[in-house]
Amino acid sequence: MFVLSSVKPLWTQLIQQIVKDDLGEKVKVIGKDIPLPMPVWVDRPDEVGTDRVVSAAAAYAVVEGAVVVADFGTAVTIDLVDQHGAFQGGVIFPGFALSASILHEKTALLPQVTVTRPTEPLGKNTADAINCGLYFGAIGAMKRSSDATQRRSAHGPRWS
Repeated sequence: MFVLSSVKPLWTQLIQQIVKDDLGEKVKVIGKDIPLPMPVWVDRPDEVGTDRVVSAAAAYAVVEGAVVVADFGTAVTIDLVDQHGAFQGGVIFPGFALSASILHEKTALLPQVTVTRPTEPLGKNTADAINCGLYFGAIGAMKRSSDATQRRSAHGPRWS
């Protein structure tokens, strides 16, 4: 038996078929065949990606208290688990590569950049300015999310 957490329905179907055809096994999907590993206290729990909930549950299991969970992929997600182990929601914004690509593709003159940790707080050329903007924008979002979370949580979150 295989257990899958996926936020891409076409890939989920493909993996299920491959595992069935090539391995003769069944796939159980988290959130469908297997319940989510923690309560999800948001307006529409069925819309929260299982990847976010599984990561949040793993972080809570390690920290054993309120925790902020950041995931940097195609999208950046920053989520809160409260001190009782309930997923409280979070923020989602474009990841570094996606943001850099969109700036390049949708503007006339901005270059394609690869985001790295800046050596200076301000860019002295266009590429460095984009790099600083994307990097420090993500850091700012993490800081702001953590600050807002600490005000909501009696025990304050920890980073995971």
